Amino acid sequence: MDLNKSTLVTNTAAPNWVYGNTTEQQYNLEKFAIASKNNITKCPLEKPFAKSAVECVDCTGSDNLWDLGRLQCTSCQPGYVYDAGIRSCVEKPNVPGPIGAVQFLTNLNAGNILAASRPFKDYEDE
Repeated sequence: MDLNKSTLVTNTAAPNWVYGNTTEQQYNLEKFAIASKNNITKCPLEKPFAKSAVECVDCTGSDNLWDLGRLQCTSCQPGYVYDAGIRSCVEKPNVPGPIGAVQFLTNLNAGNILAASRPFKDYEDE
């Protein structure tokens, strides 16, 4: 190990990154391989992403996510949104209307249908 040489690595405390074409396990193995040869230094949160062993960058604008696998800024495809919980872009949910729109609670087997203009819990005392 060369203690005089330090390699920059992505600061995964940053909120805006995706695994891309790598996995958590692969990334950790790569980081371990680097650490076995050199000291590692996390990029600062102001520029949290290691573009190379010596350069940290930030992702802003339309390409505001860091792709850990490709080592570049990216964005979700149209129709997808970023999910920080799984560090991935997921299909945008199809919301059936604005908040306050008619809600349908249906149980056809029970023989009753309720079309409500307010949340179901508001009917509990009626």
